[in-house]
Amino acid sequence: MLHDYYDGFGLVVGKREDIEEIIKLVIKEDEQSKKIARLPEGKYVALEIDEWWNDEW
Repeated sequence: MLHDYYDGFGLVVGKREDIEEIIKLVIKEDEQSKKIARLPEGKYVALEIDEWWNDEW
């Protein structure tokens, strides 16, 4: 993930497989498959986390 980018406001950009791993780390288990399915096609993707400051994480 050396080339990934995090903007500080819930947007992460990087290789698809790395973003999927991030989803598994920061998204609740019951929501992970939905977030992964909504990722755009392609080798590099962007993930927007709407509730980035959720205290439950």
